Amino acid sequence: MTKTQHAPTDTLTDQLSTLAGHIQTATYGDMDASSTARLGAIRQVAEAADALLTREARHARSMGHTWQEIGDALGITKQGAQYRCKE
Repeated sequence: MTKTQHAPTDTLTDQLSTLAGHIQTATYGDMDASSTARLGAIRQVAEAADALLTREARHARSMGHTWQEIGDALGITKQGAQYRCKE
């Protein structure tokens, strides 16, 4: 694959759909639920987003993108990207 090709979108789409479900639960779920239950849902969102971000950064590296490019996309330094997405 070249730099312009992407990972299979159905996997990414499935992961984003799952993440969207967690977000909906966390923000629009049962408002009578306890704050701790909503916090648990928000934690799931954060963990899923972090895993997805790491996976995509690793994929970008495998496609030949530099850590500088990945850091720029994430709004952090290349060193920050390397640390955050260490392989």
